[in-house]
Amino acid sequence: MLVSETVRAVTGKMEGSSFNDLGDFELKGFREPQRLYEVIDAPAVPAASAPNPISVAAPRPPAKPKVAPEPVTASASTAADGTASRARTRAWVIPAIAALLVLLLAGTGLYIASRRGAGGAAAAPAFPHRKLLYQARAAADVWSASHPPTPDPAGSAGVTYTNGAINLNILQPGGNLEAELEAPALKDYAAELVISAAAGSDLEINWWLRGTSDSGLELHIDLPTETMSIVWSPNTGDSHVLAQDIRLPGLQSGRSMAIGVVADGTHISLYLNAVRVAQAVEARANGGTTPGFFMDGRSGTLRLQSVRYYAVS
Repeated sequence: MLVSETVRAVTGKMEGSSFNDLGDFELKGFREPQRLYEVIDAPAVPAASAPNPISVAAPRPPAKPKVAPEPVTASASTAADGTASRARTRAWVIPAIAALLVLLLAGTGLYIASRRGAGGAAAAPAFPHRKLLYQARAAADVWSASHPPTPDPAGSAGVTYTNGAINLNILQPGGNLEAELEAPALKDYAAELVISAAAGSDLEINWWLRGTSDSGLELHIDLPTETMSIVWSPNTGDSHVLAQDIRLPGLQSGRSMAIGVVADGTHISLYLNAVRVAQAVEARANGGTTPGFFMDGRSGTLRLQSVRYYAVS
């Protein structure tokens, strides 16, 4: 059984059991490494000679005057009583630790889920990544000054900001919208887009992944069919689909989902809610590209609840 630093500190010293420090571990759902301890059975040791296993962060009990123990004659019944006492202690302490650990982890999971659903700071993505390079803000200054949101025709599309989300809106049939974020041009990266949509939205969006002077690599999301694809598009000639019709179930009903892209060399990996759903190899569109998009359609809204770019592992 493994427990965290918090559980170890709360539990304190246990008769008949001890903690073995295993060091720090990277755990899913936690930004920082977590220190883990193994709960092991151990013979009871007199308090005067045993080191105090309580964490330095936990309060220590006040010192008490030492009192000379009265002579005790060892007997079989005394040994048996001590063994039974330790067994009873382990019988309730170890399940109690397990229950406390489950509650702590469940609470952490609920907090992360609630923050993600509310458009707050989501947990780090569950795919290969390193430090955070860029995070979009839900404000008008999120866009590049040289390439702000531009509707065509004028008034057919627009951007609004509500509850920490960037809302990309098609206002008239045939409207389209194009923009770049005020972000660095990246070639190798791990990106996470947390998105949702207004029910009944009829639009599609191409999110730019990579590009050169003669071609581009795009993530194509089609709301009516609730699918996404990876597409290579040359400036002249036909586009080539590298990963096709990956399902996004529930997108039309307002469900939030996390789409991850890892671009590393010629390899492109696509994730949905922390599960890898596609891989592709593309060596032609391999230039650093500023994050941005082009979208068009008849009506509806695509919400960008979170946009994050990380250094690739």
